[in-house]
Amino acid sequence: MAQRIVIISARFGAGHDGAARELRRRLGEQGYQVDQYDFADLMPGRIGAAMCDSYRTQLKVAPRSWDWFLTLLGWWPFTQLIIAFAWLAGPKIRRLITEDTVLAVSTYPLATQALARLRRRGALPVPVVGYLTDPSVHPLCVTPDADLIIAPHPCTAAEARDKGARNVLHADSVVGPAFRPVAGADERRATRRALGLPEDGRLALVVAGSWGVGDIEQTTREVAATGLATPVVVCGRNTELRDRLQAAGTGIVFGWVDTMPELLRACDIVVQNAGGLTTLEAFASGIPVVTYRSLPGHGRANSEVMDTEGMVSWARTPDQLAAALTSTVLSAPRYNIDPVGLLTGLAIDPPAHRVAAEAVHPWRRRFAVASTVLVVAWTFTTGTSLAVAKGFRAAQLNLDGDEVVYVVALPDRAPNQAELDAVSSLRAAVAVSREVADRQPDMVRDLADHGSAVVNAASGAPYRTGMFTGRSSIGRTAQAIRSITGAKPSFLLSDGDVDAVDVGMVSLHGERILVPHQRISCDQRPGSAPKGIVLISGLDEGGCDLPALAEQLSGTARPILSLNEVIR
Repeated sequence: MAQRIVIISARFGAGHDGAARELRRRLGEQGYQVDQYDFADLMPGRIGAAMCDSYRTQLKVAPRSWDWFLTLLGWWPFTQLIIAFAWLAGPKIRRLITEDTVLAVSTYPLATQALARLRRRGALPVPVVGYLTDPSVHPLCVTPDADLIIAPHPCTAAEARDKGARNVLHADSVVGPAFRPVAGADERRATRRALGLPEDGRLALVVAGSWGVGDIEQTTREVAATGLATPVVVCGRNTELRDRLQAAGTGIVFGWVDTMPELLRACDIVVQNAGGLTTLEAFASGIPVVTYRSLPGHGRANSEVMDTEGMVSWARTPDQLAAALTSTVLSAPRYNIDPVGLLTGLAIDPPAHRVAAEAVHPWRRRFAVASTVLVVAWTFTTGTSLAVAKGFRAAQLNLDGDEVVYVVALPDRAPNQAELDAVSSLRAAVAVSREVADRQPDMVRDLADHGSAVVNAASGAPYRTGMFTGRSSIGRTAQAIRSITGAKPSFLLSDGDVDAVDVGMVSLHGERILVPHQRISCDQRPGSAPKGIVLISGLDEGGCDLPALAEQLSGTARPILSLNEVIR
């Protein structure tokens, strides 16, 4: 009977799974029986599915918070907390290891931690290998209890040792054999014809991973604006992004594709934002790569490492992007070290010893738990408010120069015709609270019918978190607006004072948090031209002359008709 190797990956993007699939294929060619499992499925109940959904929502709704969150996870108390959380998968992982298993390999950090903890406790009789898929190393990616850590670059190996890994080797990255350089101009033209791409001209392949996250629309516009290359965009499973790009008519747009090897051979350069699997595939396909508008967190960390090591240039401005689009420089590292050979060698000759567990003094454990509780409490309350208010906004609006988005807080009375005309002249969105939706449904319907975007203001305009009340109004107001207008609102208007419960409620209803940059009371006159997202309030107060304010504002800024037109 063939010896068995267990590989644990995770469906958090395509990078972990891509490496696991290729390792599985190559090890299978060596005569091993290889079984691949998803870490999310090894967690109890629906915890794994919730992890995937939360990660996807965070990258889509508040991507900058991922950078902040990863930084917190690198702090020792948080690292220990997440390692303990990963241990929830321990019982199922232990059952995967049968008598004929000779090796356990992980391509996902939390799986590496769970396997290593089993190994440390003597509950895993086979060697544990952690395979790093990113050039940058987070503390959660490595552990001294793994028998081997395989890194994709020497600099990655050095960083892994600095973060506590004991036995680290670097090796070539694993990508499928279908990724190869184009044979010549004739093959490139034939491949372009088969994919429906123009046969002539320079093509830039814009990628954003399997989930299609990041500032892809802006990147596409800026690539096209250079006139140096036609953007060919792969949106992954993000159908909303695909539909928006196709409607905009900028570049050539694909959704999920199974023809990535052919697309790489058809294009001249790759523009990526995370330094993940597609970068390695581009290296194998012999085409240059440029990083632009990096994803927060792991994307930015990968960009910094690859730029510093001279592997991939990191364009930080449109001018640098234009210069990079003309590049033909290939910097793909090759070390002639086969990671599969390292794995099979460990399976044939496993280490005879176990890594001894280091003692953790009770006071250190108590300090870690107390610190973690305090920091978690701060993070999910005050920290979340600061994050939303200071830049981790869900709605990042693509405004140019003097453009501005006006949002009018509707009063608890029916506006007169002059006020309705003023809202229309400003092309303003209207913020609807639960009270307004209940008392003035006809007014809300009329405004929506006349083209005004309707924004959820929940229990206020804007919404502000209450200690015990107000949260349920987010969902109730969203449902009321949908019942009145026939469409659910895309935004929750907030003053930035929200916590993790609010963010979860907003995500559940498919909304984004909109925080005003400036506020104007309709009985006042702004001293300068408004910019960004401007909230107009005070219609319930005496002395309000919204038509006069609208007349003044119409000459100072160029408003946008719909919030939905400027989301990126």
